[in-house]
Amino acid sequence: MIDPPKYVTETYDLLLRMQEACLKEMTPGKSLKSVRSAAISFLKSEKRDYLIDCLPKTLGFAIGIDFRDNALALNSKSNVSFRNLMTFYLSLGFQGVPHKGSEKVCTVLFYFRILHLFSDSFMYIDFFPPCWGHC
Repeated sequence: MIDPPKYVTETYDLLLRMQEACLKEMTPGKSLKSVRSAAISFLKSEKRDYLIDCLPKTLGFAIGIDFRDNALALNSKSNVSFRNLMTFYLSLGFQGVPHKGSEKVCTVLFYFRILHLFSDSFMYIDFFPPCWGHC
């Protein structure tokens, strides 16, 4: 998007900071659902509670031989724990972000990352540039 409105830029900056909060949860021993909980906690701490409803239900998934393992989704229901040498697709974004003082909504702001977990760190395997949606 060329010359986006200020609130879109601010929302995207918030999204990048939220990514850092999510990545801190992606360590061996923590549960997969802690990633979505971290995103929600971050939005509450930034006093942007209205964006919680704009988060997708699933923030990513484990990648295996068949590309996607539905049993290892980064959502609020998964009790599985992160383990060493797992690979994940992390997809953060907001859908239906309301314009302040308008009935328009910004449809999507997304940020993608594929990362491989190690016992005390992770390695980015691929990086997709940010995608701005329609506003």
